[in-house]
Amino acid sequence: MSSAIAAGQYGSSWAKELRVRPPRDIDVMFCLPWEVYFRFEERAGNRQSQLLQELRSVLLRTYSTSAMRGDGQAVVVQFARMPVEVVPAFALNNGQYLIADTKHEGSWRHSDPAAELAALNRSDAATGGATRRLVRMAKQWQRYCDVPIKSFMLERFAVAFLDGWQHPHSYHYHGWMVRDFFAFMLGYVGGTVIMPGTGHHSPHMSPGVTFERVYYELKRMLPRVSCRPARRSSPPSSASRSHRASPRCATRYIV
Repeated sequence: MSSAIAAGQYGSSWAKELRVRPPRDIDVMFCLPWEVYFRFEERAGNRQSQLLQELRSVLLRTYSTSAMRGDGQAVVVQFARMPVEVVPAFALNNGQYLIADTKHEGSWRHSDPAAELAALNRSDAATGGATRRLVRMAKQWQRYCDVPIKSFMLERFAVAFLDGWQHPHSYHYHGWMVRDFFAFMLGYVGGTVIMPGTGHHSPHMSPGVTFERVYYELKRMLPRVSCRPARRSSPPSSASRSHRASPRCATRYIV
């Protein structure tokens, strides 16, 4: 199996400037030749799982002392400083990629990392950098509370939330923004989000996680936000229930 790196510059939190400290992992997408895809399509059973196992065996030739395991759509290579998640992919003519999903009986799904990055950049430019700040804060909360929400879903939530938040995006309003963001996410527990480019609906919870587990973590976060009156202005008003105004707030998880 020969391969060339492709789209790694789009898919990871490092490339999107969403990494937090300390860093958790590095995501790399490898573009494989289509001969590999057709070879596995001739097999029976979970072809996607078999692809990841073959990729793992190839990587073991070079990194024989590193622990490796298949995990959904990637082979996770455990290095001393941090793990690297290697995602095998096949390039499509429209700029998207076909990636393996080993869950259930195995399937192929489309991914458009360039469209995801473009959507993030548009939102971040429109909000003066608030989108990336909000995503980093949410990722630290996710890690601190061990919440089983996928990191790239927090990114999609932040873009959707700020698209409808009708208030200034400056640091002065960041406390209101954080509290309203958690209230906004409560409405999506157990649901799906639409991925840019492909238009596919993707569940935001990790496999096997119950609705109650995520709902509990989001719900218990709201009382932990300490609020105080704003110094320079009155709280903003909004007609949207999920974007309703709140006093100026400070949260433990701002980075």
